[in-house]
Amino acid sequence: MVADMSVSVFLTPSFLIDICKSFLPFIGYWKMSLLCAGVPTYKPCNVTKGKVYLDSNGCKSANEVEVTTCGGSCGTYAMYSLEADMMEHSCTCCREVSTTKKEVEMICPEGSKFNHSYIHINKSGCQRTECVTPEATQVTRSRRRRRLMTLHYYPFTA
Repeated sequence: MVADMSVSVFLTPSFLIDICKSFLPFIGYWKMSLLCAGVPTYKPCNVTKGKVYLDSNGCKSANEVEVTTCGGSCGTYAMYSLEADMMEHSCTCCREVSTTKKEVEMICPEGSKFNHSYIHINKSGCQRTECVTPEATQVTRSRRRRRLMTLHYYPFTA
């Protein structure tokens, strides 16, 4: 069946374009290139590093701290299954694969000091996750926002 498909985006069915975008990170570019020629690719899941001063309850880190985030494109799709007569979903997200717990000295305005531990992402990757509805996603975002309000990251400014 694959041999009958054209490598031109103009002749490729739109659902195939979506599949190409979803599976490209897993299969590798060279294997998908004949089937998915011309399909735009996205930034792969990877770790991004930055230097910031941490601030927690008015106390700041003594030095800049390397903080990490992970993000990028992973394979996610919804497809109608003729056999099951329903939609099938496959969801993956860019997540931390390997982390290290690090410590930083925090200095408060009155001069007191304490150590604060944080998680540093060493490696990220695409991992299967549960596909959730938009309503459930909104609840998760609200919880995440409340959690992030306790520790603030301030980029270094001279």
